[in-house]
Amino acid sequence: MKKSLILAILMMAFAFNASAQYAPGKFSLQVKLGVSGSSFSNASDIHVGELQNGFSYMRGLPSNILDTTLESEGAGGGTIGVDLEYQAAKWLGLSVGVGYLTQGTGWDSFKFKQDGTKFRILDPKIRLGYLTIPVIANFYVYKGLALKSGVQFGFLTDAELSAEITADGNKEYMQANMEKGIKSNFEDFDIAIPVGVSYEFNNHLVLDMRYNIGTKKVNKVANVDGKDNKNQSLVFTCGYKFKL
Repeated sequence: MKKSLILAILMMAFAFNASAQYAPGKFSLQVKLGVSGSSFSNASDIHVGELQNGFSYMRGLPSNILDTTLESEGAGGGTIGVDLEYQAAKWLGLSVGVGYLTQGTGWDSFKFKQDGTKFRILDPKIRLGYLTIPVIANFYVYKGLALKSGVQFGFLTDAELSAEITADGNKEYMQANMEKGIKSNFEDFDIAIPVGVSYEFNNHLVLDMRYNIGTKKVNKVANVDGKDNKNQSLVFTCGYKFKL
């Protein structure tokens, strides 16, 4: 993630040399849509046996399958939101926004065979949906290029543990969703420190990249390693900004 952040900053800094400019004392509104890649800090590997409570047909599997460990990895998601910005000075803008952001973590896909049937567990993941309120300071260092940081408050709205399941390609196993009960395992409130960069073009198109550093544990109960998890996500958005 760090290498991607540095590369994106360099690309945004040198790709264009003209942008829209807002006078101090003016307000602007930006509507944006984007994608995210996220994971939990201290994310634990998961044993297949731990999935039995959610997938009833997996109960009673042989011990060699239940003892299999799936390594943790990131999970993809999305975001949508609106930011209101006040241009405090030519070089400084202060913004507050509201949006929806999905974060979480995932594990390796897994396949096994039982009683002649080939099973595949694809993209097992935890997805957490948050109503977010970012409060950001935008430092305009060169025309439309801005470096930014601030604080982002998140309120958990929904949660699910899901995977795509197939059994000999049978589509009736395609989706397994275990939303019931999982939300109670996570904290309702989250705080993150966003740091990032954006570039605004002449037509008011804004490309934005932020890395959200979670500061508060999200799991109410320690994970299987006895550690707490925090959200961490890299978010890319494309927005349209206009004067009010």
